[in-house]
Amino acid sequence: YNEAEEELQTCLQIYKLCLPPNSFHYLVTKASLGLIYKQKGDYEQALMLFQDVSESLG
Repeated sequence: YNEAEEELQTCLQIYKLCLPPNSFHYLVTKASLGLIYKQKGDYEQALMLFQDVSESLG
């Protein structure tokens, strides 16, 4: 999980600079990171990411 988390964090940083906040790649990466946090049992972090994605789609 840690390696995947690091790679997704790196992607998020790049996407944050290059893409609009509601772009498909950015939102999918955020959701994927949220799923990793959920698997690790870090529900607070997961919920924050899922809420961000939800607000961007709303």
